[in-house]
Amino acid sequence: VDYTVSGTASKSGEDHDLINNGTLTFPKDITSTSLSVQIEESQTLCESKESLILTLSNSQHANIAAANVYTLWIIDICPDFNMSNAYTAVEDAGTITVDTWAKDITSATYPQIPMQFTTRNDNNDLFTSQPDISSEGTLSFETAENAFGMATVSVSVKSNAHVSLTKTFQIHLLSVNDAPTFTMASTYGVNEDYGYTTVDNWLTNISSGPENESDQTIQIQVSNNNASYFQMNQT
Repeated sequence: VDYTVSGTASKSGEDHDLINNGTLTFPKDITSTSLSVQIEESQTLCESKESLILTLSNSQHANIAAANVYTLWIIDICPDFNMSNAYTAVEDAGTITVDTWAKDITSATYPQIPMQFTTRNDNNDLFTSQPDISSEGTLSFETAENAFGMATVSVSVKSNAHVSLTKTFQIHLLSVNDAPTFTMASTYGVNEDYGYTTVDNWLTNISSGPENESDQTIQIQVSNNNASYFQMNQT
């Protein structure tokens, strides 16, 4: 009995490319047999339910049963994982590592094969090292200086047979009010009884913070550990 296989059943989704047709040979008095359908290696999309059509024809010395066309279903055993839907850190947090961010990592078809995660996000400017997930499920990334906002991260996992469905989570970097900065010399000397002293530009490079904080007002506070040296406080 000759047979052909195809993937053209209605509502079959994105069927695999099936690459073998052939002939089934039945020994005397045997009325059933089995066949294997090879799937092209390039077909890695993991679909929960897919179809193929088996057509029997040209029987010799035998009769085909009532039907000669059958729709069969392929049930993929897909790699899978679970994870939370959001992670929150603060601006300038630096290097972040989150153990077991991806959990329940499964690949029932090939349990002995290490899993490989693929990640991408829609806001690369938030990071100097882009979000990545190790085969053990550890999330890691490094925040960019003074960067804050949100990135949506898309994640899939691959065994050597299939790629899982894509899942997403969000990384939120919260804005932090940076401390103002300035520079100054470490010492200043005057003679005894010198009187009132003014030093221009004693403080330089005064900054309220990054660009998004440039409109903030700065107040400078001065203190000392020996007030008896002075008739008036320093300002």
